[in-house]
Amino acid sequence: MTTLATEVDAAEVDAVWAALVGERGEVDDMAWWTYLSTRPAVLATVSVRIHDERAAVAEHWHRVDGDSFATIGSRVGLSRARAQQLVERGRDVGTRHQIKNREQER
Repeated sequence: MTTLATEVDAAEVDAVWAALVGERGEVDDMAWWTYLSTRPAVLATVSVRIHDERAAVAEHWHRVDGDSFATIGSRVGLSRARAQQLVERGRDVGTRHQIKNREQER
């Protein structure tokens, strides 16, 4: 299966489906429909977390390794401007994680 510029392994899709959706089991159609209706929101939330993590990696390259936005963009196939946006998102992600961690420590 191919999506955008990435080859996706069907077995990996099956594994994510199994973890996200599972088996229908002995539920009626409406209960199954209702359950399935919640899955896109879960998947969208996971997708945001993946993008946040990628942004955090880009921010690390910039802050710790000293890579320029152009270097990061070249490394991952993005424009310099898009790499800068990604680094800035990574900063925001780091700030949100720090705040969340402080709140959990209380």
